[in-house]
Amino acid sequence: MAAVLGTQTEPLCIDLSDTTVLTSAGVRVVGTAIRAARHRGVLTLISGASPATREILRRAGVDELVTYADDRTT
Repeated sequence: MAAVLGTQTEPLCIDLSDTTVLTSAGVRVVGTAIRAARHRGVLTLISGASPATREILRRAGVDELVTYADDRTT
C-alpha cells in the first residue's frame, strides 16, 4: 500500500458508491489503505458509503480513521 501511495500528500478519497456488499476481506483492504495513508499523514475520505457500509466500517473500527466526504460542509 505504501508503494501505491508513494509520496502522496493530497487527500485520498475512497469511493464506495458502487459497493453493494462489503465483506470482511473488503474491510481489511479498505482498513489497510486508510491506515497506510494515516501513517503518512494523508487525510482519508470515504464517499458514497451506504448506511449499511458505514455500519460495517464502524464495527470494524475503521470509520474512526476517516472523514465521510458526503458529510463535509466545505
